[in-house]
Amino acid sequence: MRWLAVALMLMVLTAGATAADIPAEGPVFAGISLPDHLGAAHDLAAEAPSALVMLFRVDDRVSAKEWDDGLRLRLAGHRLVPVIDASDIAPGDRPKLIEKATAKAEGKVLFLLDWDGEVRKRVRAHGLDPGARGVVIAGVRADGALAGTLAGEPDAANRTKALGWLGIVPKPPLIDAGDGP
Repeated sequence: MRWLAVALMLMVLTAGATAADIPAEGPVFAGISLPDHLGAAHDLAAEAPSALVMLFRVDDRVSAKEWDDGLRLRLAGHRLVPVIDASDIAPGDRPKLIEKATAKAEGKVLFLLDWDGEVRKRVRAHGLDPGARGVVIAGVRADGALAGTLAGEPDAANRTKALGWLGIVPKPPLIDAGDGP
């Protein structure tokens, strides 16, 4: 009976909160090193603090570009770290992806490549299984802990929530294209 009371108390205390809103303890990306398309290694634990990590699959690059366009200008002093979850790309097809990315990037690092899906596992984006599609945004606090995650469209509400994890309050408030005067 006591366990039932504890379970009910936990349900009441966490009502309205989702697992994605409850901060994780410690640096969420500790021990993850990812290559970029130019072959350089990146320590994600060093690059992610005070940043938004944008995780997407190759097929979701259009939506990822919309997220990028909607966030990058408002990230003064903060970073957006784009990561392609390439865990579903066969090893034989990886050179093609790198070749295309390198041709488009013109010598710049535009994103990191996650061949093992480790970032997805760390942000607990369990809904993004190998068959699923969509962009996941993970907010990382200055101490490297996860501030929150969300998946969905780059609408005003989602962009505002993501920026809020970094303490950015957009002025004027963000609105969707159809909400303007």
